[in-house]
Amino acid sequence: MDIAAYVLVGAGGLILAFAGLHGFENKSVTIIAFGAGAILIIIGGCCYWQDTIWKTEASQAVKPQQARDQGALMVVDSVAGEPLEPEIGQTFRIIVKFINRGHSPAKKVRIVAVADPVASGESPNLVYSGDPTLRVGSVTQSVEHQVTLFPVKSKSTGEERPLTQELFDAMRTGRTRIFVHGRIDYEDADELHWTTFCYFLITPFNGHFGLWTEATNQTDD
Repeated sequence: MDIAAYVLVGAGGLILAFAGLHGFENKSVTIIAFGAGAILIIIGGCCYWQDTIWKTEASQAVKPQQARDQGALMVVDSVAGEPLEPEIGQTFRIIVKFINRGHSPAKKVRIVAVADPVASGESPNLVYSGDPTLRVGSVTQSVEHQVTLFPVKSKSTGEERPLTQELFDAMRTGRTRIFVHGRIDYEDADELHWTTFCYFLITPFNGHFGLWTEATNQTDD
C-alpha cells in the first residue's frame, strides 16, 4: 500500500503544479485541478498512514513468536520402566528424561515429577502443592536431565520395595494404572515458561508409556 500512497501523492502534486502553471487561464480548471490534487494527496497520506499502522502491528505480533522460536523449550524426551516390564519380586523404577529442544539455555529449571498408582476409573491428581520440586538450574540446548521415580513404596517408610504378586496382578489387569505426571517451570530471557506432562504405563506390558491426554501434555506456547 505504501507504493499506492506514493503514486497518489505524486499524482496530486503534479495536478497542483499543472493548476499553478496553466490553470489561471480558466478559473473552473483551477478549482477542479486544485481540488483533485488536494484529494489525491489526502488519500495518499491516509494510505501511507494506514500502511504504517499495519506494518507496526504485524511487527509487534511477530516479535513474541520470533523470541519464542529462538528461546528454550523444555519437554519430556522419554519415559521408560527399569526393567522395561515389571517383574514380581523385583523393584520397578521409572526413568523420566527431560531435554531442552529449544535454541537457548533454559534457566532456573524446576521439575515436579510424580509416579502415581491410580485405581481404574479414577484420574491422577495433577495438583503439586505438596510434592517436592527438583531445582535443576540451567539446561543448555539438546542436554538431557534424568529423574528416577519409585511407584512401589513402603507405606511406613516411603522407601521403594519389590513388586508384590497382588500389585503386579492389579497392574497387569488394569485395576491399577501407573501414571507419571508433573510440571516443568523455567525461564528464558527473563520470560517464564512451563510444560505439563502425563503418561501411563501401557498394559498388556510392552515396555512403553503412552500419553494420557493432550490437555495434560501442554506448553505455554
